[in-house]
Amino acid sequence: MEELSLVINQPDNGVFLEKIGWNKEQITSAVENIISQYTGLTYTEEQIKEAKKDRAILNAMKTNISNRRIHVKKELMAPYNVFEAEVKEVVAMIEKPIEMIDKQLVEYEEKQKEEKKNELESFFNENIGGLEGVLTFDMIFNTKWLNKTSSMKSCKDEISKEIETANNDLMYIDSNIPEKYAAYARDFYLRKNRNLSTVLREVARMEEIDRKAEEEKVAKLEAEKARRDQEEALKVQNE
Repeated sequence: MEELSLVINQPDNGVFLEKIGWNKEQITSAVENIISQYTGLTYTEEQIKEAKKDRAILNAMKTNISNRRIHVKKELMAPYNVFEAEVKEVVAMIEKPIEMIDKQLVEYEEKQKEEKKNELESFFNENIGGLEGVLTFDMIFNTKWLNKTSSMKSCKDEISKEIETANNDLMYIDSNIPEKYAAYARDFYLRKNRNLSTVLREVARMEEIDRKAEEEKVAKLEAEKARRDQEEALKVQNE
């Protein structure tokens, strides 16, 4: 593809207007003279009409100068506005093939990500071992694996580590968690963040709840027994 660049050929050779010449010195001198006339001037009540007249003259002068500035800007901007519109039109044309290429690039990148994910999932399935049906690929999948900066080897190493960690943690749960809580602990481990410390804290919490419940149950039974014993004692006494 031929590389193009915008070339300005008018003004000649791309040389633009460097300075706008105007009678700045003349106007500045006249304004300074006017300022000196009004510096420290105080109008009397009889001169209010004259003050209004002077203000009108000065406002007219200011407006005339500002209008000339606006006119010059408008004239200078006229060719630029045409140039800007023309350039935007061409840029809009260039955007069309860019959008088409971008779409294909996105589709290509998505296809690569999908292929990478499929390969990683296949690797997971090949190495899941005894955790098949227990630990799924979606449970451990990390979107960063699909980044170009993540090599296939590093991703597979992470998958192997995830499988090994999960296997060791579940074995620990089966061996060390009381049977009463084992099934719940396994489910909690797999549903949450697969963090063994979190599971142990949860089991400890459940054990504490059950301990308190058992204490309350025993206390109620003892209270009920004491009540019955008291009733029995009163009955014997009344006889």
